[in-house]
Parts: sequence; C-alpha cells; structure tokens
Amino acid sequence: MDRDELVRRVRHGELLTKLDLGGMDLAGADLGGAILDGVRLDGANLRGAKLKESVLNNCSLDGAALDEVDLRLATFNGCSMLGATLVGVSGTQATFAECDLEGASLRDARLEIATFVKSRLTKVDLSGTNLDRGRFAELDLEGSTFERAQIDKTTFFRLDFRSVALRGARLYMGIFFECEFGAFDASGMTCTLTQFSDCHLDGANFSGADAMQASFKGSTITGADFRKANLERALFVEAKATKAKFDGATLKQALFVGAEVEGASFDGVDAEQALFGKAKARGAVFTNAKLTYADFANADIELADFSHASLFRTRFHKVKDGGAVFTNRSAALGDDPDLAQAESFQAKI
Repeated sequence: MDRDELVRRVRHGELLTKLDLGGMDLAGADLGGAILDGVRLDGANLRGAKLKESVLNNCSLDGAALDEVDLRLATFNGCSMLGATLVGVSGTQATFAECDLEGASLRDARLEIATFVKSRLTKVDLSGTNLDRGRFAELDLEGSTFERAQIDKTTFFRLDFRSVALRGARLYMGIFFECEFGAFDASGMTCTLTQFSDCHLDGANFSGADAMQASFKGSTITGADFRKANLERALFVEAKATKAKFDGATLKQALFVGAEVEGASFDGVDAEQALFGKAKARGAVFTNAKLTYADFANADIELADFSHASLFRTRFHKVKDGGAVFTNRSAALGDDPDLAQAESFQAKI
C-alpha cells in the first residue's frame, strides 16, 4: 500500500488492520479519523501529519517520527512507541492507555486534558510540555523528565517520582495523591495551590519555594526543608513533619491542625494567625517567631522553645506545656472557660 491509497482508505472510514507501513513517508499526511488495528508503523515519518480523532489499537510505532503531529482527541490503546519522537505535538484530549513509550520524546508537547494510564513512560522526555487538566495514573515514570514543564490542574495518582526530574517545572493547582517523592528537590520552585495529599516527601527540599496555599495534608515530610519558603495559607493538616525545618518561612494563616511537628524548627517564621490546634509540637523551636493571633489550642508543646517569640493574642488553650520556654507570655491568651465548657458538652439523650 502506498501513501495515496492509505490516505484514500482513511478518508473513506475503512478499518485498517494488520498492515505493514514500517518506514513509510507520511509526513504531512491527513490521517484524521483513522482507525488502525495491529498496524506496523515502526520508523515511519509522520512529521506534521494529522491524526486528529484517530484510534490506534495494538499498533507499533517504535522509532517513528511524529513531531508536530495533530493528535487532538486521538486514542492509543496497547501501542508500542519505543523511542518515538513526538516533539511539539498538539495532544489536546489525547489518550494513551496501556502503551509502552520507553525512551520517547514529547518535548514541548501541548497535552491539555490528555490522559496517560497503565502505561510505561520510563526515560520519557516531557520537558517543556504544557500539561493542563491532564491525568496520569498507574504509570512507570522511572528516569523520565518534566523539567521546565507547565503543570496546571493535572492529577497524578499513586506514582513514583523518586527518579523523575522536575527541576524548573512550574506547578499550579496540580494534584499529587499518594505519590512517592523521597528527597525531592523543589527548592525555588513554584507550586502555588498544588496538593501533595498523603504523599511521601521525607527529606524533600522546598527551601525558597513559592508554595502559597499548597497542601501537604496527611503527607510524610519528616526532615523536609521549607526554610524561607512562601507557605502562606498552606495546609499541613495531619502531616508528619517531625524535625522539618521551616526557619524564616512565611506561614501566615497556615494550618498545622493535628500535625506532628516534634523537634521541628520554626525559628523566625511569620506565622501570624496560623493554626496549630491539637498539633504534636513537643520539643519544637519557635524562637524569634511571629505568632500574633496564632492558635495552639489543645496542642502538645512540652519542651518547646518560644524564646523571643511575638505572642500577642496567641492562644494557648488547654495546651500541654510542661518544660516549654517563654521569654514573655504576658500578651498571650490562656485557657478559655467558655470554650472548655463547649468542648466538654455531652448531649443528654
């Protein structure tokens, strides 16, 4: 089959099965709406071609060139795309399910609302991509790179990022759920409004990062470095942040409710109106911190150090404070009798 016949049969909506088109020059060809099943396209030249709304089932595109291809609404099911190049593709609402893209390059691709599921993306180059409202789930990402990627409102579900490069990526309203990061280096990165929910980030480095309104709810961030980060209105609810470093960070209105911050360092933080209710902060260091209107109600602050901290109207309602150090606690608030009564209320049935 030559190029012209292929284009004609695609235009007529024919189902094309078990064809060998390996190495064929299809650059710029209009294959929009093609339905291919078990077709071999290894090494084919598809640069600039149109595959909009096409469906490829169990096809082989190993080493194929698909740079600048129109893949909008295209679907790849069970395809092999080893070492394929998809640089600069337009992949809005494209789907890759149960595919093998090891060593492929999607550099600078536009992948708005794209889906990658149950696929192998080892050593894949996703640098500079635009990932907007996408979905990544059940993938092998070992050795892949997202450097310089723009990741907006994209969901990553139960993925391992420990060997993934994310330097220079910009995260905005991204969602990482139950992901493994290890000692992730996010220093200086932008991850505004990004959710790291129930993730493992032990030893991660967020120093100097802009993580305003980011969420680390339920995540393990033991020994993580958040020094001088912008964490205004960030959520650390029920996070495990033992021995984490927050020195010099902005923590205005941040939530540490129920968080474990034993031995953590908050030296010089601006934590005005931050909430540490029911937090476990035994041995934590709050020296020189600005804690104006902060709330430690029902927290464990035994052996914590509040030396030279600003404690104007800081609430210490029913705290455990044995051995805690204060330079001046006179401007802080103690137990609230009305609140204590409300907390102890039991309905009579």
